[in-house]
Order: sequence, then structure tokens, then C-alpha cells
Amino acid sequence: MASAGIALATAAAATVAMATPASASYDQCADGWFCMWENNAYTGYFYGLLNADSPNFGNDFNDKMTSYWNRSQDRWLVFSDSNYRGVCMTIEPGQSRSAVPPEINDTATSARRWVPSDANMFCQF
Repeated sequence: MASAGIALATAAAATVAMATPASASYDQCADGWFCMWENNAYTGYFYGLLNADSPNFGNDFNDKMTSYWNRSQDRWLVFSDSNYRGVCMTIEPGQSRSAVPPEINDTATSARRWVPSDANMFCQF
């Protein structure tokens, strides 16, 4: 019974959230989250990660990130392809951008927290 409770708590901690464009705004990104929006100025579809990596954002958010805010204490790596492949961008804790550079706009497909083994990894953006 105790292990079932631990498993449930772990599953609850690994959270991915989506919202509709009507409710999207800069304010919806809670402390501790890594948040992305479909459009510039933190509008459009919202995709947030809390204590979870995402090997594929899915049909609703693949290739749609235009703005982001990292409210977590972690460095995040965002990739152009599934399973953490392709061109990547490093996003530092506290960093936000209301519009990513045009050459990477609408290209994000996966994201994960940086780990020490990534120390030799080169991210172009």
C-alpha cells in the first residue's frame, strides 16, 4: 500500500499541462514551471512542464513554440526533433523571451532538463 502511494505521488509530480488560447497569458506560468506559448507575447496555446521532461510535445504543440518563460530552478534544453534530437536551445533558470529568433520559431518538439552529462553538448541557440 505504501509503495502504491509513493507511485501515485511521483506520477502527480510529473505534470504536463495544456490550456486553450483564450486563457493563455504570461501570468499562467506558475513558480517552478517551464512554460511555452504558441505565439509571441506569451499568447496562444500554452504548454507547461513541471517535474517532467517531454520527448514529444504531441500534435497540439509540436513545432509551435514562439515564446517561453523558465520559472524553474533548472536549465532546460529544447530540441527541434522528438526524443531530444536536432537543433537545441538552452534556456537558463529565470530566462524568458516573448519571441524566439525567427530561425527557430515554431520548431520545438521536445524538452528536457539539463543534466551534468550534457556538459559537452553544444546548443546552437
